[in-house]
Amino acid sequence: MPRYLSYDDTLRIDLDLEEIITAFEEAHRRVADGEGVYSPRLRLVYPPLSGNGAGRPWRQNLRILPGIVSGLGAGVRVGGSRAREGSGGSFLLLFDFDTMTPAAIISDHMVHGLRSGIPNGMAARRLALKDARVLGVIGSGRIARWGTRAVCAVRSIERIHVFSPTPEHRRDYARAMQEELGIETIAWEDPRTAVADADIVVAATNTTTGPILSGGWLKSGCTVIYNTPEEIDVETARIARIVVGLKEEIMGHLPPYEAVETLMASGELTDADISCEITDVLLGRKPGRQSPEDVIAYLNPGCGIYDTAVASYFHRKAEEQDIGTVLPV
Repeated sequence: MPRYLSYDDTLRIDLDLEEIITAFEEAHRRVADGEGVYSPRLRLVYPPLSGNGAGRPWRQNLRILPGIVSGLGAGVRVGGSRAREGSGGSFLLLFDFDTMTPAAIISDHMVHGLRSGIPNGMAARRLALKDARVLGVIGSGRIARWGTRAVCAVRSIERIHVFSPTPEHRRDYARAMQEELGIETIAWEDPRTAVADADIVVAATNTTTGPILSGGWLKSGCTVIYNTPEEIDVETARIARIVVGLKEEIMGHLPPYEAVETLMASGELTDADISCEITDVLLGRKPGRQSPEDVIAYLNPGCGIYDTAVASYFHRKAEEQDIGTVLPV
């Protein structure tokens, strides 16, 4: 019988971020070994789309991200939202791998922030300099906070700098993260100052109109992690070594990674320049960082194997901690 986890239920579950990061990495490994499959997201938008989706010119959209991973299950995130109104919602559905019967129905509001932020920990662990000490954050919402937690779970961060265009939001982020993590956190009034000394940068914003930082602001050796397609600028795409979560989720993404598409159209970037996936780095098939001076841009799209991994984790923890409601079938 499936277990239902409400939003309040998800907040009660004890989480181990390193354990979740490792679960995400294991999902990548299983897919590489032929023990998992996924489909690129389906985004159905209304009114019908004209053009490439730049600026997200729709009012309603429905997103479906499925994945099946041996030993974890079959998961799918189904979410709907209204553009720029903050309304809508989503659920995670988990099916048992062996029987394909429903195992869990999970409210996705909190979980989505965690699931989107956890790959920041993968990127920081596999791509950032080992002596990285300063984290710069652009954004102050759910994904920015979970991305911060994930980076700090795998790197010995000593100072956090944050910028958000809304003063009270960046001040609230700074208070909350300093209290929770015990790390000095400074709110800055401009994005350039927030990233100037950063060894790792997390960009996690709700921008729909274009880049939120310039590649020219990044210091040598920086690893910058982009969580939204519109965030990356042409200069970063031009100077950085690009590593992606899943290439299929980058190419043809709706909305587009315009900086990447622009440079590919001009010939400055080739297919080889965006062919290094995090799985290649995990398995040692390709180097992530080739020198201490490399600027690395990690493009973090959502994908179905993450939804499967996080749904499996929450389901297992809920059973262990006896949280949620078992539904009759």
